Amino acid sequence: MAKRGRKPKNLDKNYFAEKQELAVYDYIQFSKIVTNRTREIIKTVFDWDDEQLDLMTDAEHSQTIYDLMHLAEEVVLEDKNKAFQISEMKNEIEAARLEMDKIYNATLRAAFEKMIESIIRRYHLYVPDETFDETFTDTLSFLITKADKYDPLKGTRAYSYYGNASKNYTSRSEER
Repeated sequence: MAKRGRKPKNLDKNYFAEKQELAVYDYIQFSKIVTNRTREIIKTVFDWDDEQLDLMTDAEHSQTIYDLMHLAEEVVLEDKNKAFQISEMKNEIEAARLEMDKIYNATLRAAFEKMIESIIRRYHLYVPDETFDETFTDTLSFLITKADKYDPLKGTRAYSYYGNASKNYTSRSEER
């Protein structure tokens, strides 16, 4: 009997092979650029340090870094040096996002779709009152929001991390 939860030996081009594992590393690096530059813009606009930014994004204030970025974009800066710094950081963010999109569309999308479809069908994780497509799309959305949380330094494979995240999310959704 085959072991459960293992990656099949006969991989097709859309499954997690070494190419997809390496693409995840690149995706995460660009994601870090986006996050770090976004933090820098917020700190520059509001003249905050790391501690103040962390305080504003804690559970009590319930602001996300992207909410704060939206507010920062509305602030008109009179300081030309700050305005230039911010425009440069925005260019870096945009370039990193474009690279993330390229990596996702060229390499990761098909692998994630195949993985999620296989998990839902293999473990019969069908959510009551939802079609397969709704469950599939919801799980894929969740996985994309968590894609940058994977830490390759922990010694796990991206395939394993994303597979477990998808299975756990769909299992919880099934209990609704």
